[in-house]
Formats: sequence, C-alpha cells, structure tokens
Amino acid sequence: MGYFYMLLLRLVAYLEGNSKIYFFIAVAFLMSLTIGKNIFRFRKDGRFLISCGIYFFLLLLVVVLHTFIFSELFIRDIAVLAAIFIWFVYVTTRFWNRDVDAGLRYILISFLIYNIANYVFNEISFGDAKIGINSTLGFFGIQGYRISFPLSSGANVNASQIGLCSLIAIYFYKNKRDIRKKLLYLLVFLFHVFLLVLADSRLILLVALIFSLFTFYSFTRVINFAKRYWLALSISLILMMYFFYSTDVFESIKRPGEKSGRVLNRFEIWQVAIEVIFNDFRVITGRGLNGFANALTGELKEKFAAENLETCHNFMIQTLMDFGIFGLLLSLYGIQLIIVKAIKLRKSILLILLTAVLIFSTTEAIPTFYSFEATFFFTALVALIIIRYERENHQHT
Repeated sequence: MGYFYMLLLRLVAYLEGNSKIYFFIAVAFLMSLTIGKNIFRFRKDGRFLISCGIYFFLLLLVVVLHTFIFSELFIRDIAVLAAIFIWFVYVTTRFWNRDVDAGLRYILISFLIYNIANYVFNEISFGDAKIGINSTLGFFGIQGYRISFPLSSGANVNASQIGLCSLIAIYFYKNKRDIRKKLLYLLVFLFHVFLLVLADSRLILLVALIFSLFTFYSFTRVINFAKRYWLALSISLILMMYFFYSTDVFESIKRPGEKSGRVLNRFEIWQVAIEVIFNDFRVITGRGLNGFANALTGELKEKFAAENLETCHNFMIQTLMDFGIFGLLLSLYGIQLIIVKAIKLRKSILLILLTAVLIFSTTEAIPTFYSFEATFFFTALVALIIIRYERENHQHT
C-alpha cells in the first residue's frame, strides 16, 4: 500500500469540492496508521523521528504565518502544506531502517506507479488531444504532438520528476548483476525517456540523458571539472538560453509559440519578477505564498492574463519573491547542509540527483510549494539523506 501514497496524494490535489476533503482525510488516516506503526517498530530511536517531524511542522507553520501576515492564505494552500508534511513524516519513518538503495527503490516505484497511472489516464481520456507540435520528435523528422499529462501540476514540473526517476533507474541498471533485473530497470529507464519525449521536455530530457552517462563515468571528475570551470559553465548556460529565446539559432527545435514570440520566455518572466521584487520593502520580507500571482495587478495583470503566470520559473527568484532575502539565505543554507550530508554518505547517485534538481530549478520554481511532484521527490530525497546520515553517525557512536 505504501507505494501508492504518492499517487493517492496527487489524486487529492486533482479532486475538487467535498470529495477532495473526504479523500484527503482517508489518505491522511491511512498514512498516519503506517507512520504510527513505523515509529512503534523503531521506538528506541523514535525521539529522532519525532524531532524531524516537529522541526518540519514548525517550518511549515512559519510559512503559514508568514503568508497570513504578508499575503492571503487559502484553504488549498494549507491542504498542500499538510500533504507535504504527511509525506515527509511518512518517508522519514519508512527510511529509518533501510539503506540508500532501498530508499531510492521506494522513491522510484512510488513515482513509477504515479507515472504509469498518469499515462494510462491520458490515453483513456485525452489520447486524441492535439495540443501542440512535438519539437523533440520534429528534430528527428517525425510528426507528433505534445502530451500534457492530466494529473500533473505543471508540464515541466512533472517532467522534472520523470527525469529524476530515469536517473535512479539507470543507477540500478548499472549496479544490478542479475540480467533480468538489469533488463527490468533498463525498461523503466526507457519508459521515462519515452514520457519525456511525449511531454516534449527538451532541457530535462537532455539533462537526464547526460546525467545518465555520469553513472557509467566518474561523477567525481565531473564535479571537479564543474568546480574548476563553474564560471565558464554558468556563462555558457546563460548564453545558450539567450540564443535560444532571442535568436533563430535553435529555430529547428522551437515550438510555434516560441518562434512567433507569442509565448513569454524565461528572460521576460524573470525581468517582470525582478521588477516586482525590488519595487518595495518586501524584497526583505517577501510577499508570502502565491506572491508572484498576487503581485501581478493592474497593467501587469492585464498584460500577462493570457499567460496565467503563477510562478517565476526559477527557484531563487521565486523564493526571493515569496520569502524575501532572509528566506532565500535560509533556503540556500539548508540546501548546502543537505549537499554536505550527501557528500559524506559517499553515494554518487545522491549528488547526481541533487545536482539535477538544482539545474532544473534554474528554469522552473523547483522544489517549491508550487511544484507538487518535484517537491515530493525532493522531500523524499532529503528525508533519505538525513536519515542515512543520522544512522551512520549513530552507528559510530
């Protein structure tokens, strides 16, 4: 049953009205029973598990109070935060007595079930929909259309977790000796690549393919190379994005809206967001959850009404918008602590996944309140790193 919790929590967000409330209560009750059972099993170490839950609850409570003060708090916001909290507590207790591979296997299977359900739901209900030319297939001379998976909270947000799952699959493919298991994980990897092609998520597909090669190479060498030439790499990425959006160099793989300029590109969104952020003193305090959507008033709201902009499409800019300079510094400090713990665990796959998340966060608000699937994936990954780090320290004391 535990493998279905990710899918069930996403279905809660998909539902509307009273059915959403009833279904959420039912799922939360089931997960609470499992959480209580896990804590009872590890009652000798229950203090740390309870402490993790308390600290995370206090963090989310601060977010709620901050939004209540500086913005408008909706019931749906509390529901999303409650779902994240229950998920974090559940995976924390589940990972306590398991190694890194077992934790990654749980994450992969949970999201695989969700991705299969999402794909099947699309084929049954929206299989004939043609929402736009698939530029990824078009690059190979194949006529096709993009798919917007119905249960997704956003196209690229959903594609991010698909890319991350493909990296876990290729990791297990490399490390399994049983030929049947290797074939199984290879099929899982190819299924996720297939989904990325259908979604026409070009950057995420590219990163997933490149990072999958890192599992067969030396990730340490890649990290050392990135540390030595980080400035050149950063400038190259910015220039590539600039030429993609502002010139016709990549015309062959652009979508119709990108070719005509009808769709806002990332640079335009970031420019608008930065203007809003530095418009008043709330650059220090932030504007609370939904800060960007609420900030688009008057002329800006009318100008971008067709775009339905809700996020800044960048983790740092979004965090700065919602929680100000202080919140951004705390977020970066927290990420730095997680990376340090991952390095000390000496598992390259953890660093690969964290690095991929950071790359995806440059063009999407990942992982934040707005990215349901990617945030759930990141939350489970963070819980796994914290638990394994604590367990290894505990074993040596």
